[in-house]
Amino acid sequence: MPLSKSFLSALVVAVLALWASLDFFQAMGRTIGDPYKVTQFLARYGPAVEMLPSKGKVGYLSDTTFDDVKGQVLYFSALYAVAPHKLVYSADAGPDMEYVLGNFSILDWQKNVDARGGDHPLETFKSFGNGLVLLRRKD
Repeated sequence: MPLSKSFLSALVVAVLALWASLDFFQAMGRTIGDPYKVTQFLARYGPAVEMLPSKGKVGYLSDTTFDDVKGQVLYFSALYAVAPHKLVYSADAGPDMEYVLGNFSILDWQKNVDARGGDHPLETFKSFGNGLVLLRRKD
């Protein structure tokens, strides 16, 4: 039994619509990409995460405060990037927290670390450049 003209017309329209949809989503993928720069944060924190012990809390220290939107974005990005490690928004490297991740936007970040002092002073364990440092509690 031959196919009707209306069925063939509907089939052609469906195929063209599917092709147009695929082309649209491919174009969107090329233009939008990674709008939240997740891959950049994962790449930035990756070397530091590899040096962390498999268990335990990790502190977080920055020159931006959590009251500032920029500080919140930086902290939550770090939180995502170091998962499954527990990132604590505190630089108090107490007895249960050996490492502190430092994320600084200024070049002279060392004075922020030195200002911590106190009962649990920190020392630079490894600097990854561009303001990212891994600090360790002094023993």
